[in-house]
Amino acid sequence: MAGEPIIAAHSVRKVYRSGTAATVALDGVSLTIRRGEYVAIIGKSGAGKSTLLYQLSLLDEPTEGEVYFLGNATAQLTDTERTRLRLEHLGYIFQDYALLPELTAVENVMVPMLMRGFPLEEARKRAIAALEQVALGHRLSNRPSELSGGEQQRVSIARAVADAPDVLFADEPTANLDTAMSLEVLEQFDYLHRKGLTIVTVTHELEYARRAERVIELRDGKIVRDGPAEEVIRLRERELEQMMHHERQEQKGGGKE
Repeated sequence: MAGEPIIAAHSVRKVYRSGTAATVALDGVSLTIRRGEYVAIIGKSGAGKSTLLYQLSLLDEPTEGEVYFLGNATAQLTDTERTRLRLEHLGYIFQDYALLPELTAVENVMVPMLMRGFPLEEARKRAIAALEQVALGHRLSNRPSELSGGEQQRVSIARAVADAPDVLFADEPTANLDTAMSLEVLEQFDYLHRKGLTIVTVTHELEYARRAERVIELRDGKIVRDGPAEEVIRLRERELEQMMHHERQEQKGGGKE
């Protein structure tokens, strides 16, 4: 059961500028994420999925509009305050794992806690526990180059959750993984969600989005659907089937003399 509002976007607009050209990535998006929700953001390439994730996770700032964390506006925070908020309350998983190649698995997991000022032994203790939680207790001393893609992503999950964040954000976490490794990662998400963690993930795979409770679909920087996962995905699949049928009919028509 979802709890209190934890992250909210109010009329968020994001515009990227290059010289005189302007690209609208998000166009007046408003939504609320509640504690304990598992939300998947879907949409075609260029729909604004990752851009929205970056606004909600405070990794970027909107051109217009406001993002709230636990009811507090974030636009006026200093860079130091935003960094502190991210370190203390938010966890991140990226498609390229973002692990430091020279560090071992346990050292990679320790980094955010050390940045927060944790004593070395406390950070190490929590890092080991987090790696054991993702079934990597036997890989503590391995560097990223010695781990499979799925193992590297599980290290990044351990790093993200070692200090019990309020929200876990994941940007296409299975994009560089094969099906078996992707399922390993998604099973970790299922486990974390059952424990009550709030999860917001971006994916281009409808089957993976189906594992969430709620799905938000973006198109051209706007929310076009937002609701229970099964309902939103069923509508999206029906739409895709209609598009494919239309294309087949056009191809048949184009083949006639």
